[in-house]
Amino acid sequence: MPYEQRLLRVNLSRRTAAVETIPPALCELFVGGRGLGAALLYSEQRPSVDPLGEENRLIFMAGPLAGTQAQSVSRWMVCTKSPLTNGYARSVAGADFGAWLRFAGYDSIIVEGASASPVYLHITPEACKFFDAKDLWGKDSLRTQELLNERHGEKTRVACIGPGGERLVRYAAIVSGRRTASRCGVGAVMGSKNLKALAITTGRNVRVFDPVRFKKVAAEQGRLFRASGQFKEHKEWGTTATQNVTNSIGIFPTRNFRYGQMKDCEKIFGEEYRKLSSCHKIT
Repeated sequence: MPYEQRLLRVNLSRRTAAVETIPPALCELFVGGRGLGAALLYSEQRPSVDPLGEENRLIFMAGPLAGTQAQSVSRWMVCTKSPLTNGYARSVAGADFGAWLRFAGYDSIIVEGASASPVYLHITPEACKFFDAKDLWGKDSLRTQELLNERHGEKTRVACIGPGGERLVRYAAIVSGRRTASRCGVGAVMGSKNLKALAITTGRNVRVFDPVRFKKVAAEQGRLFRASGQFKEHKEWGTTATQNVTNSIGIFPTRNFRYGQMKDCEKIFGEEYRKLSSCHKIT
């Protein structure tokens, strides 16, 4: 099984951290960070909890292949109850925080309770320590990451909030690198717990059942990606290259996903970005 089957449970109210085993049956039933994160949240708390209250769980998840040589599987996500919708929240982000979570030996970090004052967590494979974050409170996400990298070293990856999350803005994001877990106000939940950041310091370490075979399969996956006719376009233009498709099938995020289609959205399709780019090329 590719899961570590380990989670780190942090209680901010009590300033405690403990490693727990995730039941193997749960890992088998709910595949990936998305499935397992939802299962953990639904089994952890009552549906009537206040999204910005101490009882609401804030669950950081990585998928079972995060940090491996496989492509497009190292994203990380946050599961919680949304202060924006009052429903289930699953917010996904890029960068390599998910890989670092797995390198540290965890599939998940469950944060519960709330700190009486601003705090951040420093996590290594050996321990989880609580640090005062008053000097970081009020700083934006990029500066927060810079300071924590200076403090804990280059092998550190950070997920943090900025002033929006601190002020409980109900659509605030959690940021790692320049990528964000943006949906559903997960940053506000983190701010309600007075949790400024999670900083993970670890070396690269991930285990697979058959490393030699896995390396071959991952290499073939990469070859197939590069051979795809859409690879270059998507690499160059990202999701702006697919907006016409998502709008036509009704999954184009409009008005915070209240709707799946947008009128006159052709004005912001990828073709318009290409026109802007061509106008600013240096010759």
